[in-house]
Amino acid sequence: MLLEAEQEKLVLKTAHYKQQKRLLEREFHTLSKPTFFQRIFHTKRNKLLQMEDQLQKITMKIKNEEKEWDLLQMRSNQIRMELKKYRDSINNKCKNQGLVIPDDNYWTNSQSAYEYRQLHTPWLTDELNFERGLLFLKGMKVHKLFLIFNYKAIKSSLRLLNYRSKLDLNQTEHRMWLQHMWGVIHLITPVISTTFASVRTMYKGVGRDFIRYLFIDEAGQATPQQAAGALWRSQKVVVVGDPIQIEPVVTIDRTILGDIKKFYGIEDRFIEIGSSVQSLADAANPFGMYNNKGQWIGIPLWVHRRCLNPMFTIANQIAYDNKMVLAIKKQGKSEWFDCKGVAVNKQFVKEQADLVAEEIYQKWENTLNAPDLYVITPFTAVKDGLRKTIKKRLAELNVPKKIVNDLTRSSIGTTHTFQGKEADTVYFVVGTDQNSDGAANWSCSKPNLINVAVTRAKKEFYIVGDYDRLSKKQNYKSIAENVDQVIRPNTNRSTFHV
Repeated sequence: MLLEAEQEKLVLKTAHYKQQKRLLEREFHTLSKPTFFQRIFHTKRNKLLQMEDQLQKITMKIKNEEKEWDLLQMRSNQIRMELKKYRDSINNKCKNQGLVIPDDNYWTNSQSAYEYRQLHTPWLTDELNFERGLLFLKGMKVHKLFLIFNYKAIKSSLRLLNYRSKLDLNQTEHRMWLQHMWGVIHLITPVISTTFASVRTMYKGVGRDFIRYLFIDEAGQATPQQAAGALWRSQKVVVVGDPIQIEPVVTIDRTILGDIKKFYGIEDRFIEIGSSVQSLADAANPFGMYNNKGQWIGIPLWVHRRCLNPMFTIANQIAYDNKMVLAIKKQGKSEWFDCKGVAVNKQFVKEQADLVAEEIYQKWENTLNAPDLYVITPFTAVKDGLRKTIKKRLAELNVPKKIVNDLTRSSIGTTHTFQGKEADTVYFVVGTDQNSDGAANWSCSKPNLINVAVTRAKKEFYIVGDYDRLSKKQNYKSIAENVDQVIRPNTNRSTFHV
């Protein structure tokens, strides 16, 4: 830009000098024939000499300006060549190393640009990512050498680990010893994984702001009071969770919660049913957005990498206002088994359990290995019935009883127990009949429960329930609209596409 300005300035100056030269030349020719008195007094000759001198000076200035122009032009060409070299280098990085430059097209409002922004991080290349990995490995090596050269001091501090229960935490010196011990443990193992239930006993006696960073995962399931002790002991906190998945389970009566709020003057959002660490962290976050339900979501991460379609589409419709972006654009498999029956023992329908048991039996028999699947239900009674029925059917397989027991124990359960987990295949058994339809209404009153069930499935999702009754309900309706087909087992498994 500076060179272009200088060039433009030179052009104007040169044009000005050339104009002066033309005017002088015109005047010079006008004075070429002297009059009688001019010949006597030599006035015209003197004038001509002055004009010749001016012409020479202007001509010299024009030559100097043109020479400077040539130098600037040469410099400009050099810069253009260097700029082309840099652009070629950037284009090469864009092509071969995934470099993303946030240009004008990157920030447009089109759907394609929106998805591109969610999937691609600006200014990050494969080379830079590789170098960051090397830096981390070298940092770990330095860390290891530090531990080796200071093992005596470290060993001395760790002796206290087995005797910490004998410390008198009322004594300042003992609390200091305890903090030194935990400091050494954090030095050896920078990341410690635990639960809120264990933090109280693990870090008993450890004071405020001792933990440098606290990362809370699945924060949407945790009540604020569960996290209070860990938060108090931490300097900085990173909260990760989804407020549109399973909410905290609160067993305290609403009346008692109301009395606590009134007595201590606590705001509703800190202790009400449904309040979570995630919802409070979102409320404190200045960066985020409101969803269609008026709920503030702090720094939403929209890229989904677990499920294929249609599981992704179902979750996107019922929970995320269609703002999520699918990273792996492949099609999975989904079916609705239209299985009806009379509910016994609350919501349990035996016909549905028999169907799922047979499906699992066939999968296991065909693959000769335990299939990677979950059987999920909203209700405890259905879970108990499923475990009993499936265990009985799988007992006919020639596999160790322990393997069958492990599968029925770890792979069959209520939706609340599967958040954060995933499997290739998920069977979602709704249970219920017309007489227990209120339970079905509860299961779809919010998108949270169905959202979790659907998004546990990476490749295949099967829902088992009364299609005619459930497909008209909110959130179940989205499943009905997106599954590949509805299968009616009682009519020789005839199918029709939705």
